[in-house]
Amino acid sequence: MEREQKEEEGKSSKHAINIGTVAQHVTIFQQDLCQLAEELKELCFLDIYGAIHREKVESYHSMVKTCFPNSQIYIGISRFRLWI
Repeated sequence: MEREQKEEEGKSSKHAINIGTVAQHVTIFQQDLCQLAEELKELCFLDIYGAIHREKVESYHSMVKTCFPNSQIYIGISRFRLWI
């Protein structure tokens, strides 16, 4: 019983994301997103499918609103949409 509990704890710790990691991911994503928007110049719609950790959704939302204040966004756990 103890062994199973330790295995479960090990699995959950592998998937946990700490605050520093979230901030680092947001910064990298911000740099990439701003560079992409600058290079495309006339970007109208960006739609990205993929898993987004729940811990990152609010941070990504805040970052996009700061970088692109006149845009419309939708950020969920499986989709990122940005209209510029």
